[in-house]
Amino acid sequence: MNGLSIKRWILLFLVFVGMVAAGIAVSADDDRVWDPNLDAVVAAPDSHRVLFENGRVRVLEVIIQPGEREPAHTHRWPSVMVGLEAARIRYYDAEGEMRFETPEDRDLSGSDLGADWLGPEPLHSVENFDERVFRALRVELKSPGSASSS
Repeated sequence: MNGLSIKRWILLFLVFVGMVAAGIAVSADDDRVWDPNLDAVVAAPDSHRVLFENGRVRVLEVIIQPGEREPAHTHRWPSVMVGLEAARIRYYDAEGEMRFETPEDRDLSGSDLGADWLGPEPLHSVENFDERVFRALRVELKSPGSASSS
């Protein structure tokens, strides 16, 4: 395979997303910033499904079908994103400006997808412009002060 391995490509993408989120300097505890109607599960329910949730953690299955662009949404809490199935994607910021696009010649057929840490993520959307499904698990870590042990 030419270029970066799939794992490195995914990690670079996730680092990029983390840098974008960190650059906004928002806090997961600031209710003025996080509109509950823009939460991923509410605003983009076709691509975000809750697999588990309690006061400390929420585990999302993220699936973006080929040719689909999910609605703009946010992720209030820091998280670990684990890639399960790779696809070519475009990442758009709050203004709808494309910030990242997987190169057309990138070989995504391998299974070494990796995982990465992401900070809270402001308004964004992702488009799958591939013929394959994009699938990942996102483990969101809620603020300890708002968590119960259940």
